[in-house]
Amino acid sequence: MKILIVDDEPAISDTLAYVLRADGFTSDCCILGAEALTRLAAGEHDLVVLDVGLPDMSGFDVCRALRRHSDVPVIFLTARADEVDRIVGLELGADDYVAKPPRGGFPGAGDPAPGASRIFSLDLCALAPTR
Repeated sequence: MKILIVDDEPAISDTLAYVLRADGFTSDCCILGAEALTRLAAGEHDLVVLDVGLPDMSGFDVCRALRRHSDVPVIFLTARADEVDRIVGLELGADDYVAKPPRGGFPGAGDPAPGASRIFSLDLCALAPTR
């Protein structure tokens, strides 16, 4: 399974790519929405993890454009945790909407929340049982 991570925060995209790689997935990363759309047009990715706040366009716009020609699963991973943003993302065709942890990180001196690394694994495996 090949996953495209679209996020302008290297700390987030690099960490997510590391966790995915450890779980046996392949991933690519990009910062710009336009670049994501170009890469996704090639049809080589099985899943998109997408931030809402990108430098060149919103993740909502990326999802809207993507849905015109593709049904690749989209998971929003974003700091925008308002309920209205979640509703907009899901109505645009996202398969899930996950809020990023707060700026201070997870409780416990930087340790991830119990089971945090497994959340993505379980969700991804549900979307594609065979890697």
